[in-house]
Amino acid sequence: EVDDGQRHALGAGDAFLAGYLQAWRNRASLADRARWAVASGACVARDGIDGYDPRAVARLAKGVTFD
Repeated sequence: EVDDGQRHALGAGDAFLAGYLQAWRNRASLADRARWAVASGACVARDGIDGYDPRAVARLAKGVTFD
C-alpha cells in the first residue's frame, strides 16, 4: 500500500448509503440515519475503504450536526 497523502473518495457514496441503511435497519430516527450516512461516507473519504471502522464512524457521527 502506498501512502501518497491523498484522500480517496472511491466508495464514499456506497459507504454513505450503507450507513443510512444500517441505521434505518436499526430503526434510528431520520436525523440519526443522516448522521450515520454522513459519518460513514466521511470515514471512507478520509481513510479509504480499507480504513473503514465502525468505531470511527460512531465517533464521527457524534459530531454531525444539522442547521
